Amino acid sequence: MKTAKSKKPDAQIDVSPITPEKKNENGRKTITCRYCKTDTLIKAKPRNFIDTYIFPIIRISPYRCSNCKRRDYYFERA
Repeated sequence: MKTAKSKKPDAQIDVSPITPEKKNENGRKTITCRYCKTDTLIKAKPRNFIDTYIFPIIRISPYRCSNCKRRDYYFERA
């Protein structure tokens, strides 16, 4: 007869919100990069029609990470 082996618990899945945020030392929320997890994001220039006219209506802005140089879109902070 075979005995049932105990299964190890699965690794936790990192479920991040739409806009990854963390609080800095002043208590203000800062946006963190989805790829390298740093908070060195700079607002990027709009590239095309959608960036310039459509995304501002729904309060989405392009940001570029100073660390990994990737560009991504995040909801604007209120």
